[in-house]
This record gives sequence, structure tokens and C-alpha cells, in this order.
Amino acid sequence: MTHYQDPFAQPYVDPSMQPKKTSGMAITALVFSLIGIVPCCGIIPAVIGVLLGAIGFATLGPTAAKKGRGLSIAAIIIGLAFAALWGYLIADAYNEYRKIQNAPALAFQAGESGDIAKFRQMFRAPGATDEEAKAFIAAVNARFGRIKQSELDPQAFFERLQSAQGQQVLPFRFKLVFANGTVDADLMFDTNQQGDDIVFESITIIDPASGGDLTFPASAALPAGGGQPSPPLSPPPTPSGKDGAPGGG
Repeated sequence: MTHYQDPFAQPYVDPSMQPKKTSGMAITALVFSLIGIVPCCGIIPAVIGVLLGAIGFATLGPTAAKKGRGLSIAAIIIGLAFAALWGYLIADAYNEYRKIQNAPALAFQAGESGDIAKFRQMFRAPGATDEEAKAFIAAVNARFGRIKQSELDPQAFFERLQSAQGQQVLPFRFKLVFANGTVDADLMFDTNQQGDDIVFESITIIDPASGGDLTFPASAALPAGGGQPSPPLSPPPTPSGKDGAPGGG
């Protein structure tokens, strides 16, 4: 008996022997993980890549219709690496932000407790004396009380940063919280300074309602319209001469 064979019939192929297609999820996971290195994208794509890679690894077993488990593993490893890198950079940036934000309050608290040396570590103020620093702190405390905390004003800082592009000394706008109220202050930061410590060139507490601004060192303050620097703050003069009478000549 003769068996008829259709010449157009496709030969039977075992499905398990057919080449598998690569999973689109595994490819997507790897792409997202690689995008994690792009600065403008940051940590979010890396995290998405890890999540998609984990799903792909769980669903693409040996019996799955598609392949891509290796891509999923690569996506997980790369995504975790970039996520850890971005996490470290974000944490480091936040710590630096907190360090800058707390710097004025820590300096004032040191000065109020009598540690003028620590106060002047924060405010370099070339040419200023310890007596001028003491007088400045006393004047500030007389108006506003003791300091409680300092807060960086990001919006004002970035607005002023745009107008100061190309300058070596940049203005940092702070809100200083004292026992008797909150005031704005401008702290000048030299971008060329060396070391990890936060050091400001000068500080001006803006207070037009209570006798004018207070600046340390006084040489950093110029009267409206320019001119010579304002005279430095100083304690009341000590009487000299016999019986405490002022000396004369």
C-alpha cells in the first residue's frame, strides 16, 4: 500500500527544539539598568531595571517559552551597582547640604559660649580681630537673642547664584532663627578655598528695621552708594589716665 505524502507539508519539529525568542522584559530591564548611569536620570531607572530583572529571572525558567534569564541577571547586577552608587552620591550630597546649613548656627553657638577661635574658624574675616568678633556677637545677641538654628534658603541662593556667575565669591542666603525672631543673612563663600571645612569670608545680617544691617567683618560692609567701609564694631573704650579720667594731650 502506497502512502501519499503532501509535498507542501511542513516537517514536524519538536517544539522543545525550536530556538527561543528573547524576552522583551529582560531586554527592557537591562536597558533601564544601563540608563542608570546617565546623570540626568539618576537612581530611578536603575531601580526599575532591578525590579524588571527580578521579575524576568523569576518567570524565565528552563521550561519558559522565551529566553533571557542571563539578561535579567545582568540587569539586576548592573542596576544594583548603579543604584548603590547613586545612593552614596545622594547621601553624601545631603550630608554636605546639612553641614553647610548648620554651619552658621554652630559658629554663633561657639561664639556665644566664649569660643571665639571656633567662631572665627567658620568666618575667616581677614583683618578682623577677636575683639571685633566679640562685639559683633554681642550686638547680634542684643537685638535678637541667642541663636537657635540656621536654615539655607535654596530659592534665594540659586537666584543670586545666577546673577553672580563667574565670580569667585558667591553669596549664600540663610535664615537665622534667634530666640527673638528670624532674620535673613548673606554669607559670602570663596569657591577657591581649600580643605573640607566650611569657611565663609563674611556675614551680613539684614535688619533694616532695627538700626541697620550687622556685618562681620565691618570692612566687608559698604554704605549705600559705595564709599568707604563702615567703621568696625568695637566694645566701649576703656577709660585711661589718672583716676579713670580719659587721657588727653
